[in-house]
Amino acid sequence: MPVKAKILIVEDQYIEASNLELILLRAGYQVCEIARSVAAALKIIAGEKPDMVLVDIQLQGKLTGIDLAQMLSQKNIAFIFISANSRQQILDAGQDDPALWLPFKAIS
Repeated sequence: MPVKAKILIVEDQYIEASNLELILLRAGYQVCEIARSVAAALKIIAGEKPDMVLVDIQLQGKLTGIDLAQMLSQKNIAFIFISANSRQQILDAGQDDPALWLPFKAIS
């Protein structure tokens, strides 16, 4: 059986991160250590070399998931935004960079 992708979860909410990890493990994916901040994510990326990163937008620390996504884009690492945040300001933050375009619309 082929090995599935190694995925890094960048999420500062413990329950959400743990649920995502469980879902991915049950689906047969390898899951890196969970990162709760951009700094932690960068450290894990350097050591574990994930194939894909699931990135929350609001994280612990000064840097956001959008900041991390810009770094991932430069490193050619695939990522998907995961967020329950529907504030228009957050949704518009990635619109200037086509590599970060958020393909969803908040539902009021």
